[in-house]
Amino acid sequence: MKKRLIIFSLIAVTVSIAAYSFINRESKVINNSHELERNLPSTPAIVKDKEPLDFFFFIGSRFESIKKSDITKATSIYDFISVDDKKQIKTLNATELILVVNDKRTNIREYGTAENLTSEQLNMLQSLDYSKHFVMKAIYENYDSEHHDFNPHYTVVPETQATYSEGNKALLQYLKENKSKDNRFIDEKKMQAVKVSFTISANGTMTNVKLDRTTGYPQLDLELKELIKNAPGHWIPAKNRDGNPVDQELVMSFGLADMC
Repeated sequence: MKKRLIIFSLIAVTVSIAAYSFINRESKVINNSHELERNLPSTPAIVKDKEPLDFFFFIGSRFESIKKSDITKATSIYDFISVDDKKQIKTLNATELILVVNDKRTNIREYGTAENLTSEQLNMLQSLDYSKHFVMKAIYENYDSEHHDFNPHYTVVPETQATYSEGNKALLQYLKENKSKDNRFIDEKKMQAVKVSFTISANGTMTNVKLDRTTGYPQLDLELKELIKNAPGHWIPAKNRDGNPVDQELVMSFGLADMC
């Protein structure tokens, strides 16, 4: 009898151990399945097509254009400042002529203290060739006794500027229509406005096409350069005051409309 009881007890213990092992293993499997679910990559959300972005294009000189023939006639700071701006000046304290290279002001400067330009300023103006850039700065006191300054930026242009054979309107239309409509890769908060500069040579060919900076998207940078290079039609070169063809740098400005 005792032997049977001992055998029965051993069987019961064995069954209990086996049952506990099975339940414990099942629990681990269930727990591991939850862990696996947590580690699975989430299904990508379906991205709807973005609303088309509104871009602007503009073709012209880098800064406000001023003809070389007008520079040669200039004698006063007021030849470079608008009538409305002039009305704000109570006392003119100083003037500064600054050469601009690669969109940056250089240390090549000439100073004055009166409305009439100094001989050094006049000589520097006379030396500026086509497509050169400068600032004519005026430091003044207004009628509220506040100190301010004007900083108009200029680009020297030929008397007759280079033109697109089909007209500026047609060129802008071509740029807008042929720019890629796929804007999914562009984050408008990160994109930078840019200028694509190029030179129309005296024989009407386009050279030296380059961006002043990146938009933040290399694919878009390349597209902009290819767009302007592959425009249909041809360019009519600029002419100086003697009617002779000359080189001229032009700039295609590009960005989002809300950057204007």
